[in-house]
Amino acid sequence: MYEKHKKKTGEYSGLEIEKIQENLEPMDLKNFKLFSADTYYHLFEKPWTLKQGGIALAIIVTILMGVTGYGWGVSQPYGIWFGKLLMLFGVSAQSLSEFTKLSAETFATPFFEHQISVQNFGILVGAIIYLLTAGKFMEFFNSELHISKKQGLMYALGGLSMGFGTRLAQGCNVGALYTPISNFSLSGWVFLVFMIIGGVISNKFSEKIY
Repeated sequence: MYEKHKKKTGEYSGLEIEKIQENLEPMDLKNFKLFSADTYYHLFEKPWTLKQGGIALAIIVTILMGVTGYGWGVSQPYGIWFGKLLMLFGVSAQSLSEFTKLSAETFATPFFEHQISVQNFGILVGAIIYLLTAGKFMEFFNSELHISKKQGLMYALGGLSMGFGTRLAQGCNVGALYTPISNFSLSGWVFLVFMIIGGVISNKFSEKIY
């Protein structure tokens, strides 16, 4: 509803990927050929629509919860990875446990035995595979190298703010929003309200800067 209002008033400025999704052409099933450039484009290069992505995400998360017994999470392992890095320099798992209030076993568990770390690794590998099969790896890589100092500062500020917020909320928009809501927890809806407020404030701030 908000997006439709912005489009009507001419104030809509969606992301490039969103504009592409809105103008996607369906696959020509009448002239379908398995080994063709058109089929390759639709299977490996064309971005999914929001609806397709939502359905796929719901299926994956359902399977994930059924197989692992845990909800989807993303941000927590980053702190654990940093803890493992400190352990390489002599910090004990027990010391990390006392500081973080997490169990010492959390930091002692091998990387590929920690379910959320494996999830994050899979997301990273999947993203790389898509960029390679779509022929966009170098395009995306090079585009991120051409940013201004102001943009770099804004990205750093945004990253620090989100990192600080995830630790206060004990999760990001995955572990503190989608997973709690899918488990009928009120905390997810509370997180959603404040996330929207924060998003509006940050957008207004960004508009002033740029």
